[in-house]
Amino acid sequence: MKNIPKTENPLVLRTDFSDDSAWDSIRTAIEKPVGEFRAYVDFTSDPAYTNLTIADLLTLIPPDSNHTFIFVVDQKAISDPEHPILVIDLYEERGRSFRVIPSEMWGIENNLSISNMDFVEFADSVESDGVFRGFGDHGHPVQMDNANIASMLASVPVGQPPKTLDIRQHIRYWITRIVLHRYRKRLQE
Repeated sequence: MKNIPKTENPLVLRTDFSDDSAWDSIRTAIEKPVGEFRAYVDFTSDPAYTNLTIADLLTLIPPDSNHTFIFVVDQKAISDPEHPILVIDLYEERGRSFRVIPSEMWGIENNLSISNMDFVEFADSVESDGVFRGFGDHGHPVQMDNANIASMLASVPVGQPPKTLDIRQHIRYWITRIVLHRYRKRLQE
């Protein structure tokens, strides 16, 4: 079997070829912006990867890959009406997985790509069926209006980061500070 292709963005790999219409619907749902956010991903649809298991997949992606996770559109994603896509950790707990509905992929891709959040934070927030449907009450996304953003900003420390952070935590700290600074400026406008 051939190695998984290198891509600029996180990869959405198709492993089930039973329904082209469902694949097209899933792609459209993934690419659809949610407010001002969207998932930045590359798609691979190659029958050479038909019915690829997680174990097989891990042998085709080297541990030193520049990607820390991958999305897989498998038989369950194609056949289930919600199209829950498999998300696989390639970094901290290599092989750990959960599922996500297409409309919530942007949050996972955006946050994991910049190390703003860890895989475990999403994996531990799935519903009882193992599917991530967003943060908030009963899987409904939290509404981020100006009042919610202002409340969140007020709770963020403004000093220097603790000295005990590892490099990933340090980077996440500063990225979070930059993003929150942008929101503060936006609220003042």
